[in-house]
Amino acid sequence: MPPNTLALTFSFAFLPFEGEITFDVTQPTEATLIFQKDDPSGINVLAEHPVAVVLLPSGE
Repeated sequence: MPPNTLALTFSFAFLPFEGEITFDVTQPTEATLIFQKDDPSGINVLAEHPVAVVLLPSGE
């Protein structure tokens, strides 16, 4: 079975983001994408934003 692709396009704090995640599942599968904020200041303040998704096999 060929892998599926999840295409992402959104803006966070006025910065655009675009990407693709490839996955291969045989049944609907709950997953969580965790977006982490970069911290160029070096202070290392971790900011995470979890997003719940359901991955579906090809053809569903």
